[in-house]
Amino acid sequence: METENKYLVVDSNPNLVRDVHSKAIVNINETAYEKYMKQSSKMNTQKREIEKLNSEVGELRNMLKQLLERK
Repeated sequence: METENKYLVVDSNPNLVRDVHSKAIVNINETAYEKYMKQSSKMNTQKREIEKLNSEVGELRNMLKQLLERK
């Protein structure tokens, strides 16, 4: 069994190749991949920040309700 991957260049895009064994299309542009990973990481960070802010707003609402109920 041969372990070496063989690729065929996709005609419409030189950054894409097809894995002969799995038939998958693979992007071989490392710069584009790194850019995508940075963007993905940034989006995940922003999502966590938004979730944290939403949680904090919920806590503030609960505190405000408690204060208003005491009066």
